[in-house]
Amino acid sequence: MKVVTTVAIVVAVWLAGVWGVVAGGYDRGFLVPPPEAAAESFARQITTGRNELALHALATSVAPVENPETLRMRFAPLFAATGKVNRVEAEQLSMFQDHARVRVEIVGDDGHVTFELGLIRESHLWKVETLPAFR
Repeated sequence: MKVVTTVAIVVAVWLAGVWGVVAGGYDRGFLVPPPEAAAESFARQITTGRNELALHALATSVAPVENPETLRMRFAPLFAATGKVNRVEAEQLSMFQDHARVRVEIVGDDGHVTFELGLIRESHLWKVETLPAFR
């Protein structure tokens, strides 16, 4: 009986701690996808031509000025440099409070492209705030 009580107390304390982290707004990757996962998802949507879905990954400050066509035009040089995409990977470079920088690498048949995205945490989710400018 003592073991069951101890386990129940440990579980209750752990759940209270998780609730405190989430409710306090400090969860940046425990129960929500981390910044690199959000950036990788965004890049996969762009590389597969699902620009309408990619718009959902944009921060509220960026979303009003972007549409599927502007995203297609912005990332067109990427497709010219990589050809058919084989792999998309993202790596977190930095995170401070609600801002993060992520490096995205896209590898294709004809080459690879690396660019950085700036992300911001909105409504407990990481959203793309800064898009790259390709030339």
